[in-house]
Amino acid sequence: MLLNIAKVFDKDFLDAGETFDVNDVRMAMANQNVSINPGDVVIFHTGWTQHKYESAPAEWGSGAPGLTPEVASYLAEMDVIAVGADTWSLGCSPIYRSYGTISRTCYFNQEHGIYILGKI
Repeated sequence: MLLNIAKVFDKDFLDAGETFDVNDVRMAMANQNVSINPGDVVIFHTGWTQHKYESAPAEWGSGAPGLTPEVASYLAEMDVIAVGADTWSLGCSPIYRSYGTISRTCYFNQEHGIYILGKI
């Protein structure tokens, strides 16, 4: 399922370092009349790559919007099989806040066996 997070923010794209949280994910689902079920693949549209990859490649590569740690936990609880985004990282850059010693990649892959799909 593709969730349009940019639309929740009423923007064409989220900015580098901008985050979206569980409430934003729920709002996107409500706007699209969908729900997350076990085994789903969840892809987030932030608009970042579409608006920055070709027009401002240095800016595109130096930062990205991303999900909060709470969204990672929420998706793991929903038992999704894969998570992806139209960014080069699921977490935002510059970093919003850390998990401590564990990245979102490790959290999804190692802790929960959830695949990660990037730059979709």
